Amino acid sequence: MTLMPEDSCQRLLDGCQQIGAVADKSVADMWEVFAIQSYGAEVEIEAGKVSLAGGGGEGGFGLRILNQGKVGFAYAANSGDSQRLVDAALSAASLVPSVDGFEFPDDEGETKMSPMWDSEVDNTSPEQLMLQADSMLSTCKELNPIAVITGGGISTSCTAGALLTSQGISTSGMRSSHGGGIQVTIDDDDKLTSGWSSMQSFELLDDLSPLCDEAVKLAEVTRNTITDNDGAREAPVLFTHGGIRGLFSNVFASSLRGEKMARGESVWSGKISESVFDNHLSLHDDGTIEGGAGSGRRDGEGKKTQRTTLIEKGVLKSGIWSTRDAAEQVSEGNVEEALSTSNAGRGGHQSSPYTSISNFILSSSQRPNSRDSVIEEMEDGWVVHSVMGAHTANPSSGDFSVTSSSILKVVGGEIIGALKQAGVSGNLPKSFSEGTSLIEMSKPRSMWASGSVVVPDMLLRNGIRINPS
Repeated sequence: MTLMPEDSCQRLLDGCQQIGAVADKSVADMWEVFAIQSYGAEVEIEAGKVSLAGGGGEGGFGLRILNQGKVGFAYAANSGDSQRLVDAALSAASLVPSVDGFEFPDDEGETKMSPMWDSEVDNTSPEQLMLQADSMLSTCKELNPIAVITGGGISTSCTAGALLTSQGISTSGMRSSHGGGIQVTIDDDDKLTSGWSSMQSFELLDDLSPLCDEAVKLAEVTRNTITDNDGAREAPVLFTHGGIRGLFSNVFASSLRGEKMARGESVWSGKISESVFDNHLSLHDDGTIEGGAGSGRRDGEGKKTQRTTLIEKGVLKSGIWSTRDAAEQVSEGNVEEALSTSNAGRGGHQSSPYTSISNFILSSSQRPNSRDSVIEEMEDGWVVHSVMGAHTANPSSGDFSVTSSSILKVVGGEIIGALKQAGVSGNLPKSFSEGTSLIEMSKPRSMWASGSVVVPDMLLRNGIRINPS
């Protein structure tokens, strides 16, 4: 038994055509129908045992119309009442101001990519997920007899989508996903420590033991707790990819949205062609890389995906744009010229397209070093494995203030112990502008980067303040 019916894509396209035929007869100048159907199964783990197994599906149709420069949107669970859907979208359009020069994109083809679909994921049963969960429980016990998986689980999902527009775009496809995340806790000798690890792929993951290895090691390495009485101070900090990617995403993914830069709401507003990163760092948004979490043949508006240079050798080159946001900011006079960078995303059938990243890739022209050698080279500082509160970072200023219960102290190039908790604060753009070193990264797990942000471990030497609790 499979999760996804074989004819899902065709059924979605048929529904799009039904809605599009009604929209064609309306007063709308242009229209766009997006459809999606998803099915999934999951197994949850709690307190060292499987606590829940379940599954389900959801989907529907979203219609965006353009009428005299005004955009309206409506959605429905099915295509049965197409006329009401079109009427609702037209009614919504009448309530908003027009955007001069805005048109839905024409069909310019699509990026050739390998399918991000694995039939083995589609054929995975809840019983097989249960076996994987049991295997992870056993693996953690083998690694450390008192290690317990206290939260997390494993899941599979299969999604079919279709897009049909009045401008000639007609496309559909399927995507699969298999992954998991676990919280491992060690509670012994009046000490409670934990570690988190996750991984995800569009392919079936036969071996989930790396999750256990990473989570158990993190729970173990933080058990040797120490007291730090030196007070709050600025110091070099080595962030692992798990420690930095939430901050990186919340600050930079928002700061680089074109409309925010144009409206003066970004820390980098008005800084195109200026140096904003260390001169060996570059940042690209790439929707074309094979196996990327945000990759695809087209973006959410049907434009062909592309690779966009955002920061090159430290210099800010561009922001990311969707078609509508680009037209709106030109119409409002905030920028002289702006074009889509194929960065329209979709949150499902219940929302219209919005500007979002595909895959942020941070790279360096300098040769990376190993984590151990960088710790030795940093002399005195900290290693941060995870932070809490990354969503509170301010993309307009770059300031952040978070906490961490996975922070290690480094003295004389060696880790001497862990703090129970510490505050971590600073300004991320400032920290990236000087003294940044990237650490060599083993081959990224396919689609492993949360938020489609692929960053390695890194050493930040400036602007990070640690406040031991």
